[in-house]
Amino acid sequence: MTHPLTLYGHFLSQPTRAVLWTLAMKGTPYNFVKINPAQNEADTEEFYAKFPTGGVPALHDASAKFDGKPLHLTESNAILAYLSSKNGWSDLYPTDVVLRAKVDQWLHWHHANMRICTNRIFRPRMNIAMGWKQANPLLEGPDILKLLRPSFLVLQHEGLLNSRPFLVGNVPTIADISVYCELDQLFYAKLLDLQDFPDIQSWMKRLQALPHHDEVRRTLFKFIEILNSKSPQSGI
Repeated sequence: MTHPLTLYGHFLSQPTRAVLWTLAMKGTPYNFVKINPAQNEADTEEFYAKFPTGGVPALHDASAKFDGKPLHLTESNAILAYLSSKNGWSDLYPTDVVLRAKVDQWLHWHHANMRICTNRIFRPRMNIAMGWKQANPLLEGPDILKLLRPSFLVLQHEGLLNSRPFLVGNVPTIADISVYCELDQLFYAKLLDLQDFPDIQSWMKRLQALPHHDEVRRTLFKFIEILNSKSPQSGI
């Protein structure tokens, strides 16, 4: 069946998982096109004509127009905010201006402080396991904690202040989804040391209990098995 929404992405992409999880929790129908930029699958004239940045996730919305054409949108946090606003998901993206500003704060903070989970820690391991080109050195336990500790302190002492259940209150928002999807891969690959951050551990457990959590991570779980076996594979 054809739906107005088409999402291009890959299940090992943190930003793609964030959008997929949100769509699943809201029961929103969509078409999915698997694209793996690491294998240059996005490097086509057709894809770049719609999405000049060449990254995933990328959203095509045939029901919306921009410059007289169907809406083409990239950047996961922009996609999450757009879908939430369009569909009235005020639980995930509050209409209250103060609460929305706090959600936006975490979404902007995520880019500079949480993407390193993927770019500096997880992706180098992915490249090695899959036999892809790898330039960055592997970070191990103490170096990982040193890199992430400043961000953990912000999460624990501002986001989860006074045992707040989620980053902006009593219910999860797209801010929680976006930030968590960076940490989940490290958690399941046993690369995350949170013994000094009990509030973050509790926050992650609350998010792990949300609907469709495991469903959108099946490929991630499969890949982590490959990662642990240390044998290069293909076809993920």
